[in-house]
Amino acid sequence: MPVTRSPWRVAGIVVIGMILLGIPVGILWSLIAPSAADIHVEPQLAIAADAMFALVTILTGMTAALVVARMQRHNGIALIVGVVVGGLCGSVVALGVGVLLGQAEVRALPVLLAWSVGGLISLVALGVSYGLEAESASAEYVSAEVSEFVADGDDQS
Repeated sequence: MPVTRSPWRVAGIVVIGMILLGIPVGILWSLIAPSAADIHVEPQLAIAADAMFALVTILTGMTAALVVARMQRHNGIALIVGVVVGGLCGSVVALGVGVLLGQAEVRALPVLLAWSVGGLISLVALGVSYGLEAESASAEYVSAEVSEFVADGDDQS
C-alpha cells in the first residue's frame, strides 16, 4: 500500500530540501562571484556579486520548482508555499555559506527573493501549460461526445 503524504507535509519536505540545496548554491556563488577582497579594492564589483547571486539563485529556483512539481503534481497551494518559503530559506543559507567562504555580503537585499521568484515563474509556466493541456483534452472529449450525439441523432431519422 503506497504511503500518502499530506500536501503540507510535502511542502515541509520541499522547504527542508531547498535549505539543504542552499549549501552547494552558496559554494557555487562564492566560486564565480568577485571576492570580498576584490570588492574592497573596487566597490563597483559589489553589483557583480549581487547579480551573480541573483542569477544563481533564480536558476536554482526555476530548476528546483520544475523537479518538485514534476514529482508532486497535485499538491496545489501547499507546493507553491513550499517553493516560496523554501526559496527564501535556501537563499539565506546560500548567502551565509558564501559569506563564510570569503564572499562579500549581498548589498541589494531584494536579491534574496530571486530563488522564490524563479520557483514561482516555473510553477506558473507549468500551471499554464498544464491548463492548456487539460483544456485541449477537454475540448477533444467534448468534440467526440458531440460527434457521437450528432451521429446518433442522424440514425433516428
